[in-house]
Amino acid sequence: MPELQPGTTELKAQYTAQVTADLEHNAREQQRIHDELAALEGQLEALQRNHAVLLTVRQALAAQAGDSAAAPARKRGAAKAAAKDAPPATGAGKKSGSGEAKAGHAKTTKPAAPQPTLGELIRDILAQQTEPKSIAEIAAALAKAHPDRGVKATVVRNTVENLVARAQVERHKQGGSVFYTTVSASKDEQEPAAEKTEPVSETPDAAPSVLVG
Repeated sequence: MPELQPGTTELKAQYTAQVTADLEHNAREQQRIHDELAALEGQLEALQRNHAVLLTVRQALAAQAGDSAAAPARKRGAAKAAAKDAPPATGAGKKSGSGEAKAGHAKTTKPAAPQPTLGELIRDILAQQTEPKSIAEIAAALAKAHPDRGVKATVVRNTVENLVARAQVERHKQGGSVFYTTVSASKDEQEPAAEKTEPVSETPDAAPSVLVG
């Protein structure tokens, strides 16, 4: 049987040491990249939440600015219409006509009932559930109850996290999943109003008078 020469044995040992070192380096690089990806995912989620909040604030400011700009025009148009339709009058009749014009103006400028916000709809959906719900389940229930909204799952996630930050929704972790529930009402809010009213004091009836014969 041929024997291995010393040069061949040393070369094999060098290859083995090099492969072992490369494996260790590869494992360290995998761990480093995995940690960087986890950090980047956390930063991305935070940026998405901030983006949704900023969009909501900008929409609210734009709606408020539009209402403020349109209000003077509506007032002028209503005043002109009331003055055109009102008959001429003097004295008491003139004052009465002015009052009717103001009443008509108040009726025409009555604002419409505000639509519920996305946060209010999400709280209502969670309040109707008996078990914690995930973001996907909340988005599905919202799409079923309000198909006209057309809200994406990412917007639902950002809104729910905003409610969590405002202590209106609670977050629960079960294994690797996250679920949400509404914050339970305090005991003071659940007490009936009748128990908070002060008792009415009652005065005893006057003693009956006795007639002496």
